[in-house]
Amino acid sequence: MQFLVAGIGGQAPPSESPRAAWQFPRVYRSPSLEFTAGHGALNAMAGALASFLVSLASEQDPTGHAAADQLMQIAAARLTHHQIWCMLLEAGAANPDSLGPHFLPLLDGSDLFGHYTTSPSAAKLAAALSPLLTAPEHARLEQAILRARNPLDPDGKRTQDLIDTLLGQLDSNRVQNAAAQARLAELDSQGGPPPAPEPPAASSTFPFIRDISFEWSA
Repeated sequence: MQFLVAGIGGQAPPSESPRAAWQFPRVYRSPSLEFTAGHGALNAMAGALASFLVSLASEQDPTGHAAADQLMQIAAARLTHHQIWCMLLEAGAANPDSLGPHFLPLLDGSDLFGHYTTSPSAAKLAAALSPLLTAPEHARLEQAILRARNPLDPDGKRTQDLIDTLLGQLDSNRVQNAAAQARLAELDSQGGPPPAPEPPAASSTFPFIRDISFEWSA
């Protein structure tokens, strides 16, 4: 992790101005990892981090899950590169019964749901988790969605669109929050929630990032 953080700081620093609001992780669009010095070494390290987290979260021993939680907290505090968070979110969505639930503490109040580069992958994670979470965990996911904000939209002009899209990823039969239930019913009467944008790329390497800021930001 230390080498990855240091490498990103030197080779792929954020392309956005620093923000102090909200909790970690904070997400910043940054230069593509594939085109940094070292012939994709940073991208390979990010992929290795995702694989290691999946391995830890798949262990039967509780110490593996504890180690995954600890590593996720370190990543949340130190990593801001959008591409790395997309990789991790995609890994969580692909493993919703192991790594996926470890994202729950990171979704509420952070940039993961709201930043336009990570929103599609975070929405995919929410859809994968919804059928599998316990009732208390699902309530926690609903709360995180209702609190989602785009950090690049400080006036909140597109906040409802973001929340509606995320609510649409949930299994409506499992939704417990009264406000979420009412909003989903209203959206259903209007033809359904808006679909989530596709994740930036189909592969874990994320070679290109489509700019969808016009869709989920002001």
